[in-house]
Amino acid sequence: MKIQVVDEVTGATIGYARAFLRWAVAIVLFMLCYIPGIIDGLWPLFDKKRQSFHDKAAKSLVIEVG
Repeated sequence: MKIQVVDEVTGATIGYARAFLRWAVAIVLFMLCYIPGIIDGLWPLFDKKRQSFHDKAAKSLVIEVG
């Protein structure tokens, strides 16, 4: 897909701990009756930086490469 998850400020790749945090927040949001998870998935459509809630929690961005 030619995408990469990077730090919001520096642009460096995130480590395993922040990747796990990003994943865990997404899972928790889906476990709360699916509605928060669906909102999390759709949130980048309306956000200026195109970040979902799990990206905001991990302070990360998804960018296109190549």
